[in-house]
Amino acid sequence: MTEPGGFEQDGAALVDALNLTVLAVHGVSELFPPRSVAHSAADQLAAAIRGDEAPKLRTVLIEEYDGGVKVTARIGVEVAAKTPEVVTAVASAIRTFMASEIDEKVHCVASVQAVSIQ
Repeated sequence: MTEPGGFEQDGAALVDALNLTVLAVHGVSELFPPRSVAHSAADQLAAAIRGDEAPKLRTVLIEEYDGGVKVTARIGVEVAAKTPEVVTAVASAIRTFMASEIDEKVHCVASVQAVSIQ
């Protein structure tokens, strides 16, 4: 099902657009895997065994959550930036993107974790 903005709700184009949205926030230096390294490695191995395309490592994660969606982003923050402000800006950018490109009525929880200061 295609949503406003030309994205499929769970499609690769939506994930790619959200990745770009997060990386465009001033102070973000990196986007990390949405889950632990061990979990990401297991996903990569399982895909290889099945012959599937391996999931992207550095990406946001979109999940159904409480009647809406939850977008998780694990980011690196530039040393010169103020981490709380960058995290808040990323969460705001995610919610704004979802409201403007998908549906302003969709309940969106943005979970942003700063995992590195670079």
